[in-house]
Amino acid sequence: MNDIRWPHFLKTGDRVALIATARHAKQEEILKGVAYLESWGLQVVQADNLLQQHFIFAGTESARRQGLQKAIDDPTIKAIFCLRGGNGTHRLIDFIHLKNLKKQPKWIIGYSDVTVLLNHVAQYRIPSIHGPMPFTMHREEEQESASALRKLLFGELPEYTFPSHTLNHTGVAEGKLIGGNLAVLNSMISTASDITWKNKILFLEEVDTYIYQIDRMLYHFNRTGRMKGLAGMVVGHLTSIHDNPEPFGLSAQEVIARIVKPYKIPLAFSFPAGHELPNMPLLIGAPARLEVTEQQSSLSFKK
Repeated sequence: MNDIRWPHFLKTGDRVALIATARHAKQEEILKGVAYLESWGLQVVQADNLLQQHFIFAGTESARRQGLQKAIDDPTIKAIFCLRGGNGTHRLIDFIHLKNLKKQPKWIIGYSDVTVLLNHVAQYRIPSIHGPMPFTMHREEEQESASALRKLLFGELPEYTFPSHTLNHTGVAEGKLIGGNLAVLNSMISTASDITWKNKILFLEEVDTYIYQIDRMLYHFNRTGRMKGLAGMVVGHLTSIHDNPEPFGLSAQEVIARIVKPYKIPLAFSFPAGHELPNMPLLIGAPARLEVTEQQSSLSFKK
């Protein structure tokens, strides 16, 4: 695990970039996010496309790509905050050059649609952060998650304990944590962002989809061999999951447990991250330890 290219933790006065790789936002929302990051003692550099709108996106693909590339290449930028998720980051990823990021690793923060960027970067042994984004993290109800993100960025690695679940599989797993949004991970298969799952701990969360679609995606993972060799799995929020008028017959959690069971690996549900609150930050691509007992589960990281 000593091959990790850790970015430097932040300190007061550092310059950070606020970029938009996916959906657009209103000026008021952006300003609130900027002010919140400034309250941490950071200098916020705003991407040129932040106020642009091209249909649902924060500008054209070219404008969004340039915003991300400029943040990567600027040696004075110590972290890159993605404004919000939605859709669109996958359109940029094959045109982004990571030469300077490999020379000077820096934190990239986001979740949901940003899953593709976090795991793409993890291929190069650079950890990133699956966590709250400036579009909403200034809100009062998000302060537990946002405060945890601040502590992580300023050097305090998280250690989590979370409730047991009847579908958990007990055991201990160690390995780099990968994952994020289930649908985005599914879309990454057989692309340049398709990180290996062997000896990894996989984190999954999902929002606004049908149980049968979750079943299909999990079986796709299984059929492509990605489940073989996994060290463990952590499941976060499964938000606004739908069933058909004629019931599927299993819950989303039961679908996941059914796929995982033959592999006899630790499985922990109820991790507090995803499209609900709290959305606690996770280190994608960093060494992690998962312990699942009958009483509780724990997830920790080490440098």
